[in-house]
Amino acid sequence: GRSLRFKSKDQALKYVSRMIQQKRLNLSIGCAQLHYRSHKDHFASVADMLDPYENIAYAAKILKGLYLKYRSWKEAIKRYHASNPKYHIPYYIKVVKIYGHEL
Repeated sequence: GRSLRFKSKDQALKYVSRMIQQKRLNLSIGCAQLHYRSHKDHFASVADMLDPYENIAYAAKILKGLYLKYRSWKEAIKRYHASNPKYHIPYYIKVVKIYGHEL
């Protein structure tokens, strides 16, 4: 899909709430781009999921768990995005381009 940026958390919350009401649940939310359907149950509310501190703390927990499971940052980063290589390999390539080297 497309990336959206909002001027305030309130604007983002209104948009996400509207999408949820419309049953459009394939959303990536917050700075760590957490998939709503996959991770919503780990937050008390959508507002908490949008909170940068809670969003990043939860994402770090996921990434650390993936690293401990696969013993590789490369695999952890790929699988943070998706378990299917069709999706996680292009994602990893984007990460490498941003950081300028393999992880």
